Amino acid sequence: MRKYWIFATLIALIVISIISMYYIYMIFMNSSNNKIDLDEMARVTVENGVNTFAPTITTSTSQEKVSPNATLVIKKHYSKCGHTTKEYAEIPEEFVNMDEEEIKKEFHDWELKGFSPDEIVILKEVSGICDEHFILRQKDGFIAVYTEKNSGEEELKQTTDISVSYLTEQDRKNLESGIVAIGKEELNSALEDFE
Repeated sequence: MRKYWIFATLIALIVISIISMYYIYMIFMNSSNNKIDLDEMARVTVENGVNTFAPTITTSTSQEKVSPNATLVIKKHYSKCGHTTKEYAEIPEEFVNMDEEEIKKEFHDWELKGFSPDEIVILKEVSGICDEHFILRQKDGFIAVYTEKNSGEEELKQTTDISVSYLTEQDRKNLESGIVAIGKEELNSALEDFE
């Protein structure tokens, strides 16, 4: 009878051990997105003379970083005229491998409008008007292009080789008053009309 109890106790311990190992295995497999390398489970460290399990947990980092080939898009919105200009530049070398938070710190005076490894878009609100406001006038017998400044003054940008002597009387009067062109496309179109 005694052999029967020893045998029954031994079977019970084996069953309990198997069930315990199964539950421990399930806990490891269902832990919150941590991947445990089963080969690492065999590693044991000794702390204060006691063997303890020390698994290596592998986590994935999906934090995006700036690529060396990224483009910097610089947008400026001008409050007085309501226009937004856009310029493209190569990313400076010191920004390569920065994450979104680091870029925000670098451009603390700007609003970060877009961030990806290939493109960073920043925006700044600027008081005044943009440099895309042109005025065509007559200067020394030729059509000249002026830019309008924030103060309302005009600054000579260039003098063309288009002579006003071949223009109609109405075109000359319009040039005296000043022909406004907003944007380079509109400026080029206006100049082509006089050629």
